[in-house]
Amino acid sequence: MWNDGLVHKVSAGYGSCHDGDEFIIAICDDCIKKKKLTGNIAYVNNYMGYSLPGDEDYEKSRIAWRRYNRIDDILDDSNEETQ
Repeated sequence: MWNDGLVHKVSAGYGSCHDGDEFIIAICDDCIKKKKLTGNIAYVNNYMGYSLPGDEDYEKSRIAWRRYNRIDDILDDSNEETQ
């Protein structure tokens, strides 16, 4: 049990220069909150079933992540090319 944060093992998949490497990542709860609001990390869901697509927290995180990754600009550019 971790207090005020999370620690998890992640593995790099195909396409990374770290293919097959595994890492332990730790991040505090305050950092998660800040990075979620700025779009540096993307909130996916709550595995305990407390949140679903359409929920306010999910939607806010999704919008922030898209803006951070400039997906909105890419989509706008592609729409202009098809018109």
